[in-house]
Amino acid sequence: MKDMGKRHNSGISMALVLFGALVSGPAGAASVAGVLIGGGGIDDMRVEVRDAKGRIITAYCLDRCGNIFGEPDANEVVKVQERYRDRKVKLDYDSEMNKDRIAGAGEERLEFVKKLEVLR
Repeated sequence: MKDMGKRHNSGISMALVLFGALVSGPAGAASVAGVLIGGGGIDDMRVEVRDAKGRIITAYCLDRCGNIFGEPDANEVVKVQERYRDRKVKLDYDSEMNKDRIAGAGEERLEFVKKLEVLR
């Protein structure tokens, strides 16, 4: 009987772990070194970084990208300043629910910059 109680408790523990993983979604926190290849926007600024494997990571800035963006053009589009394009960077980002931070995106998971460091 004691053995059955242990199995029952471990089954409940496993179910709670699996449920927690489903509710919280995938752990999206990541850090990548790469090259800043672009970014900008009209209302919501984002950056694009190419990592060593050639993958392109796009993440929204929300005031965490420093002064890498230039002035808006005639159509109010902002782009990464030329002096920052093709520079090596370290990007810390996380996948989070939008929570109305990005216009038009709805309630979905998006990548958000936690820190962007331009390397020398």
